[in-house]
Amino acid sequence: MAPGGPRPALLLLLALLAAGRAQRVAPSVEFLRFVREHIDSPKSSPRPGQGYCEFMVRSLGLPCPASHTFLHVPPGRLRAVCSRAETCRQPWECDSRAPYPLTTCRLLFAGHLPLRCLYQERDQTRRLRLACNRLREPVRILRLL
Repeated sequence: MAPGGPRPALLLLLALLAAGRAQRVAPSVEFLRFVREHIDSPKSSPRPGQGYCEFMVRSLGLPCPASHTFLHVPPGRLRAVCSRAETCRQPWECDSRAPYPLTTCRLLFAGHLPLRCLYQERDQTRRLRLACNRLREPVRILRLL
């Protein structure tokens, strides 16, 4: 048989592997919500006279949470935290090896009008403990380390 001839079994195997990878790449709804609510990379710049936390909370339509953390890192770097078994304390709790830039917002005042919140913001670089789902995607910030 000629080495350059068609090999249906090999083509079928490659097609199945590609299909399996495509299914694993599709992000979960939980991960997409985590990205929408917590990832701001690169960090946004609010309009003059408006604080970063007030700008971000209002843009997300959040009802004045008592505290909220925004991470200024691409989502792929956080997915890597969940994929390393050696950094996971429990099956679904994983610690980052590296510190990441972030902004923590603490509620100072919630007005009577909807989305009229006043926050104290704190920019930091910290390691994270993340809750990960079965697809090894981050879905919640458990704590700053």
